[in-house]
Amino acid sequence: NLGINPRVHVQIIQVFDTDGPQVICPDDIVISTGPFGCTATYQIPAPLVEDACSATTYTVTASQGNLSLVGSTYFLSNLPEGPTTIEYRVVDECVGVNFCSYTVTVEDLIEPTAACNDQLIVSIGGGDTAAGITGSARIFATDVDEGSGDNCTPVSLFVRRNGWLDGDCDESADRWSEWGDYIDFLCCDVGREITVELFVNDENGNVNTCWMTVTPEDKLTPYCTAPADVELPCTDLPLTFPGDRRAHV
Repeated sequence: NLGINPRVHVQIIQVFDTDGPQVICPDDIVISTGPFGCTATYQIPAPLVEDACSATTYTVTASQGNLSLVGSTYFLSNLPEGPTTIEYRVVDECVGVNFCSYTVTVEDLIEPTAACNDQLIVSIGGGDTAAGITGSARIFATDVDEGSGDNCTPVSLFVRRNGWLDGDCDESADRWSEWGDYIDFLCCDVGREITVELFVNDENGNVNTCWMTVTPEDKLTPYCTAPADVELPCTDLPLTFPGDRRAHV
């Protein structure tokens, strides 16, 4: 109506938070398997969250592994080798929702276990003096090994020794044979302290070594070869040699 002053009107203004929280995930990461199995355990960090209006909460899902919540911290266990996707779902008090995800890749970064047989005894054998063949002994990498292994894959074994040059003994302890399936010992090694190393390699390129000291022993039974029979005239024999006996050498 005209003449009414002032006029009063009621206006209701509602403010809504229509934007979900801002979420920043961790960077992709590579972690290792454990030392006693080919799986990994991972503690999932909290995401970085910003929200203009209210507090937030989050939950986590993972593409594989065993997910558990201890207090306010998420853990993943029994993670196999390869990539795993971890996703955060963040909710604010206005029911705004946002997501982010990142990748955790599990690799075998653990060296294999190398175990050497420290009770190994090497005895030189064989040989043929008449044929010019000296005694020898051959020791394989599997003889030196005493339970080497890996948490994820089979292992390859190689062995080498010091005091060796071009297929023969060498006085220098700094000269080594090539890595191989076996090493040889010769008569010239008898009584010497020889360092033997075992090289253990898994299928993921992780390596380890162990070593031991071997003192080769000579256990060969000596033998001799008699010369051919010889006939001598009596004039070639000593004057004191009895004439009724045959000479035996």
